[in-house]
This record gives sequence, C-alpha cells and structure tokens, in this order.
Amino acid sequence: MGGGKEKEDPIVKYGRRRMNAKFFGMVVAGLIILVILGVFAFNFIHGIPYNSSALHPGVYIVVERAQLINSSSTYSLYTTVKNAGTIPISSVSLSISGATVGSLSSIAPGASASGTFPLRGISSGGAYFIVYTATSTNGSVYQENYPLIT
Repeated sequence: MGGGKEKEDPIVKYGRRRMNAKFFGMVVAGLIILVILGVFAFNFIHGIPYNSSALHPGVYIVVERAQLINSSSTYSLYTTVKNAGTIPISSVSLSISGATVGSLSSIAPGASASGTFPLRGISSGGAYFIVYTATSTNGSVYQENYPLIT
C-alpha cells in the first residue's frame, strides 16, 4: 500500500489510445470534407468551370470581353470571344432582340477573335441580351447569352 500510484490496467490504457486515434481520424476526415466542399462552393459561386472541354466537347465559346461604347448617343459594341471547345468554329454571329448585329470569322480551338459592331435600336437606360451563336466546322451550334445594360 505505501501511497504509491496504482498502475492503469493495460486493456483500459489501450482502449483509451484507440479511442483517441479514432477521434483524431474523424476530425481529420471532417476537415478534408469541409475543404473539398469549400472548393466546390467557391467554384460554383464564382462561375468557374471545372473543365470547359469536358463539359462542352466540341463547340464552346467564352465571352472574354463585351464593352459598350457610347459616342454621341450612338452605341457600338467591342467584343472578344474565345473558342474554349475542342473543334474549330467557322463563325460567331451576334444578335440583340432577334436582329443580327454582326459576326466574327473562324476561331481555332484556344484562340480568340475580336470585333467592333454598331448597335441599332437600343436606347439609354435599357437592358438587353447579346446572343452569341457559334457554329463549328462540323455544324454543331452553341449559344451564349450576355447581358448588356445601356
């Protein structure tokens, strides 16, 4: 007896260590899941495509720039379109409210094309959609709607 410390049962000690290891493993797994969910949420909120070619094999465009130019109450649009697909695009036509504004010529995969187009029939303080219609060399068609506020 003599005031010494009692030794802990080895089975209890082993069980406690095992429980601590399980808890630590669950915490690490939970953190990994939270990080993965955070990455997906960030990409979804910011509209970042995971892999454009995988999502849109073939014809797929990205509007890199659409700048409205107002010169003496006459509007024009400067735009840049990128072919983010896997096949060449033969043309990209632009239209507003069903009226064709202009078109861009062929764009190779990964390349971009730019142009300036006069806009008719729009007024100051209006909200419109520019419809970009890309036609690939194999006849596939892809449309992208881009908002425009004057």
